[in-house]
Amino acid sequence: MRDQYYRTAEALIIMYSITDRSSFNDVETMHQAILRTKDVDEFPVIILGNKADLEHDRVVSTQEGEQLAKKLKCFFMESSCKARFNIDESMNELLRHAVTYAGQEIKVVIVGGLCLKEIVPAQIL
Repeated sequence: MRDQYYRTAEALIIMYSITDRSSFNDVETMHQAILRTKDVDEFPVIILGNKADLEHDRVVSTQEGEQLAKKLKCFFMESSCKARFNIDESMNELLRHAVTYAGQEIKVVIVGGLCLKEIVPAQIL
């Protein structure tokens, strides 16, 4: 099922929880699957560390996320869906990266250990 989302997406967000090491450990595998499915060397991907509002439960450092994103040639951000921190900003950043791949209409897919969601096509203005 995920491969179908990967195949048709114009851009992707790989989301992990900063409170769950195993979700972070899955990021590189997901990224490799995306590149393999798309048959490309690079693709617009944002690595998004979620649950930034739970700093006291953090097990994945910001630096680890940044280092992985650099290694994978992806953009990195941390967010909190609960606190609505960096949600709109991450989508805006993803759309900026995706426009070179798709022109005006794009389809964005968010993937991660807790989430696989297709977002309706968006218009870049």
